[in-house]
This record gives sequence, structure tokens and C-alpha cells, in this order.
Amino acid sequence: MLLFSVLLLLSLVTGTQLGPRTPLPEAGVAILGGAKGAHRPQPPHPPGPVIECGDRSIFEGRTRYSRITGGMEVEVGEFPWQVSIQARSEPFCGGSILNKWWILTAAHCLYSEELFPEELSVVLATNDLTSPSMEIKEVASIILHKDFKRANMDNDIALLLLASPVKLDDLKVPICLPTQPGPATWHECWVAGWGQTNAADKNSVKTDLMKAPMVIMDWEECSKMFPKLTKNMLCAGYKNESYDACQQSYFPTLQRMNTGSSQTKPPGSHTFHLQN
Repeated sequence: MLLFSVLLLLSLVTGTQLGPRTPLPEAGVAILGGAKGAHRPQPPHPPGPVIECGDRSIFEGRTRYSRITGGMEVEVGEFPWQVSIQARSEPFCGGSILNKWWILTAAHCLYSEELFPEELSVVLATNDLTSPSMEIKEVASIILHKDFKRANMDNDIALLLLASPVKLDDLKVPICLPTQPGPATWHECWVAGWGQTNAADKNSVKTDLMKAPMVIMDWEECSKMFPKLTKNMLCAGYKNESYDACQQSYFPTLQRMNTGSSQTKPPGSHTFHLQN
């Protein structure tokens, strides 16, 4: 029996060339404020070394199993697009680097919160949220999908425009957007994030990035268990009872590995939330 289902919602994001001078879509988004006192995006820096999306050049590929039941510790450079989104310096959500200006996240993280962009920050280049070497970026704008529905999490997609660009390197790499409409059924993937490893124990919060293996489930079968599943969603889960990814996780992200490649893609350019 599946312990949980992951609902992933189709994104309007269709490319990686977004920038501060790129016009936002006329429809399909809702903008939450230009923040008072927020830094305005500056013109792009002169081009540096080219960082390919999905590149994991410093990842050594040796999985370290955590002593904590329910997950594995992520290695340095394994998911270099993963970021922690924080409100007033407290982590509450997660996301992925799209490019040096944009962060992909979930609308449900921001929908019910009375947050202004200047109250948010994005932590990059670290697996450990207590690391002194982590990089912190301020947020200039919050952009939600205008048709996001909290009742069933439809269109659960959001973008954060950073106040200054990320200097991409081996620890800050954009995630690849998909080149096909959707993932294959039962395709193996990973869920990764920070948060509680035990929903019943508030002291079980992990500041280290954790991961667990998952598979994409058949949509028809999943819709029988979750009637609110819509056609622009997909479902992922696992049957291994040793893992437990719950709502206390700070928006873990689902990432699909390309066979025979070090590159990783989000399945179908989706975001998702977890349900027990």
C-alpha cells in the first residue's frame, strides 16, 4: 500500500531564458507585490563559464545511508539546483534553480502566507542549512499561477525572481526542463528536501538535505485513490515502508534521472506537494 502520493502539477514554464528584462506572461500568473525596499534586479553580469543544466560534475555517486530511518543523506553536488526558501530566516519551503534569476517552487507554499518579497530569502549552494558557507539571495518578486486552486492543488506552481543573479558554479546549477510531455509510467526518480524525518517528533528536524527513491505511478490507478487528481497532474510514490516523506518536509522536489547520464530533470516541469 502506498504510504503517500505526490501530486505534480503542470508548469507554465517553457524555457530557461527568463531574465529581469523578459516580460512576464500576460495571463497565467498573479504577481504578489513589488516589495517595498526590495533591490531591483541589475543587468546581467558579463558571461562567465558556461554551466549546463543538470550538470553534476562534482558528484561522486556514492550514496551515504543516514542513521535516520526514512531517508538517505544527499552527497555534495548531487542536487546542486536544490534551494531552501526561508521566511524571516526560517526555512519553510524548497525549490529549484531555473537559471541565474529565477527559482521554481510551489504556489501552496506562498498562497496562504502573508509574506512580502523582502521577507523571503533563498539559500543556495549547500546541503546543510547550518553551513557558514551557504549563499543567501534576496527575493524581488513572487509570481503565482493565477488559476492555482488550494482545494485540490491544481496549478500549484510559482516563481521567485531574485533581487540579484546567481553566479552559477558546480554547487549552483539550473535544473533541466523536460523535452517530452511527461514521464513514463513507473519511471524511477528521487524526492529530496529538508524537514522532519518523523512527523510525530518535532525534534526530528534535519538540517541536512535528505532523499528517498520513488516511482511515477499509473495515473488511472492513482486517481482511484485520489479523486481530486486532475489530468494535468501526475502521481508518484513508493511501497517501501522504511521511507516516510510527509507534509513536514519543506517542499521536497521530485527529480528524474536520465539513464546513462549525470543530468537530472523535473518530470514534466511540475511541482508537487505531499499527502499522507
